[in-house]
Amino acid sequence: MPALDDRIDDLFETYVYHITTPEQWSRIKAYGLEANSDGVIPVLLTNEPKIVKKIAVETFGSADVILVKLNLCALGLNSIDELVQDPKADDSPYRRIVHQNIIGPCHLEKAG
Repeated sequence: MPALDDRIDDLFETYVYHITTPEQWSRIKAYGLEANSDGVIPVLLTNEPKIVKKIAVETFGSADVILVKLNLCALGLNSIDELVQDPKADDSPYRRIVHQNIIGPCHLEKAG
């Protein structure tokens, strides 16, 4: 069993990702990432370019997107297992949802 310190270090290095458009990114970095009309923030468990591109094209009709990096600790979560599978995306094991109204800009980072 890993030591508690190792588990905590891993947690601080665990990220999920949110896909957005360049236009939306300007607002997000100023005001934070707000939940959609369903009250959730969709995230991905990976930043693998092929997967991001596929989901971006499905969602926005374009691969010209910004990938926003979110640390699990900043979301108040202890594990990836606490994220709920996105019910609108049963075909993608990488898509999850975060139940928060807003994630402040200080917790957001442009990936890559």
